[in-house]
Amino acid sequence: MLIKMTFLSRAIVFYFIMAALVYCVIDKDKLEKGRKIRSHYFFQARAYTDLVSFLEEEGDLEPGQWRKYAQYADQLRVYIPQSVEAYHLRGVIDYHLDRKDNAVRSFQMAIRVNPDFFLSYYNLGLVLFEKKEYQEAARVFKAAFQLNPQKTVRVLRASKVLYQPLLKSVEREKKINLMDRVKEAYQEAYLMNILCYLNQQDYQGLLFAARAALRSRVGRDEVYVYYQAFALEQLGLDQSPPATGREGAWRPPMDSASRFIIRLY
Repeated sequence: MLIKMTFLSRAIVFYFIMAALVYCVIDKDKLEKGRKIRSHYFFQARAYTDLVSFLEEEGDLEPGQWRKYAQYADQLRVYIPQSVEAYHLRGVIDYHLDRKDNAVRSFQMAIRVNPDFFLSYYNLGLVLFEKKEYQEAARVFKAAFQLNPQKTVRVLRASKVLYQPLLKSVEREKKINLMDRVKEAYQEAYLMNILCYLNQQDYQGLLFAARAALRSRVGRDEVYVYYQAFALEQLGLDQSPPATGREGAWRPPMDSASRFIIRLY
């Protein structure tokens, strides 16, 4: 009996010690703020109406509005540190606030948090291209091609803290197919990779990039065929680029990514 009581007493003392430690270790303020995030305004579709309008090139955003989205992204980074959406959103915001170095760091952190999220690579590559860091941009785009697009779609569909309410806002106006959007981004990434080599006047690299794009079967083959032929001509081989002077012929962008945009989704 004495042995049982001693064991019970020790168990009770141990329980209270552990309870005291937990009480001391847990940041009650952090828990409360985390609860507030889950009931946040940005969990509602209407919070993204202006942002979606801007991203669809149908409106504009004031700096104050960008700052509100930035504050939300920063809250997510603190209370859900493994949220790839938070770092990705922050990168998009930094880019549009013309803070390209900050955008690079945000997209790099998004890649560390989730190395399977294609859009972080795509946006990082675009920013590096704009900074004329063509060699590093090409490296990022090539890493992106190795990713499974379905994993990116899963992140978009599963994201309660950003993409679920944002996509509800988008779909008020039109239905979107996430896989089609991601595949379109893959097409653009292959072309951006080509433009990286073109801007370096690395025609051997350009040839390899064009052939890799053709092997990918992502579409836009006429674009990649043009650059393959252009690279072969520059290398002094027996092919020349298709004529582009005739009316209605496709004219390739030679050194600009101006028609490509940073993608949030």
